[in-house]
Amino acid sequence: MLDIFNSIIDDIKLVEKKIEKELIITKAGPAGKFAHLQFSHVDRIMRPAVTIFSARLFNYQREQTVVLASIIQFIYMASRVHSHLTEEDPRYNQSVDLRDGSQFPVLIGDYLYGKFFYQLSNANMVEHLGKLSDAICKINEGGVLRNQNSNPSHNLMLNIIQKETAELFAICCSLGAEISGASQKEKNLMHDFGVNFGLGYGMLEKGISYDYAEEHFINAKECLEKLKAGTNREGLFNLINAFKNDQFGLQRMVV
Repeated sequence: MLDIFNSIIDDIKLVEKKIEKELIITKAGPAGKFAHLQFSHVDRIMRPAVTIFSARLFNYQREQTVVLASIIQFIYMASRVHSHLTEEDPRYNQSVDLRDGSQFPVLIGDYLYGKFFYQLSNANMVEHLGKLSDAICKINEGGVLRNQNSNPSHNLMLNIIQKETAELFAICCSLGAEISGASQKEKNLMHDFGVNFGLGYGMLEKGISYDYAEEHFINAKECLEKLKAGTNREGLFNLINAFKNDQFGLQRMVV
């Protein structure tokens, strides 16, 4: 794990432990038997980390933040499972892996969405359901656009990235701030930070040059700079700076 995450490593481990526990389906076994849940290290850590860093800018509530970070990751995992569905049915083609069909991955994706709602309810955080549900709708809208357009224009690709990637980062940041007692102005700034961070991140993830993504990272930094003096912004600044030299290898990843 990169040094960037050293200050939040204990909380990241709590999130991973919570997710791992929920991925065991009673009697059926690990959910990974039925859908591809092997994510890169970056994909496993990035959204929880951004949530935790955002919450730490204000009056940090560790327990609620760990729950929120887990919920965000469940949503991301479910969206990834659904985005890789195929039309082949392994029940009629024994050479096809169960995880490569449509029936089981759909069920696992829905199972993961159910876990997000369970965690939200169990932690008495249901008041955030509307914003999280809206983010899920936008992710799915982006998926529809992506599947409809095999060769999207640059502007359409940005629209897809905003829906599929940036909106969830915006929720990471704005809700992380909200549960930590941020003011409305601060929540708005963190939402805008998340959108810009997510656009830059999503562009690199799609193999678009950093030269084009840099504008969004600059905008994200400007949002952080508008927060009141003394706010602990170092973690998020360091995170943004790490993309310049592709420390996460995003442009070498296939999504």
